[in-house]
Amino acid sequence: TMLNSNGQISQRTVEAVRAAQKKGVIVAVCSGRFPQFVSYKMNELGLQCPIAGLNGAVLWDDEKRCISAVHPMKTASAQMISEICYAHSAHFFAFFDDCTII
Repeated sequence: TMLNSNGQISQRTVEAVRAAQKKGVIVAVCSGRFPQFVSYKMNELGLQCPIAGLNGAVLWDDEKRCISAVHPMKTASAQMISEICYAHSAHFFAFFDDCTII
């Protein structure tokens, strides 16, 4: 993880990412969060990186500022998982183009 115990990205980590990028290394950030949120936070630190968000379901092109790929779960799999969660009173999130189900 890039976050320290305070939930922040340290200056040391920022400098390490910059150094790697200067050497031509493509640094990608992976997160369970929305990629646009991660992009905003990275840009605040002066960093620009490709982002895999929502646990890899959405890929964000930070240079073009847009989603570059979406990898949705198959409908049958999502339905089975939601039924299991409901049966066990487990909380879950489902993200769609126009809404979020909690």
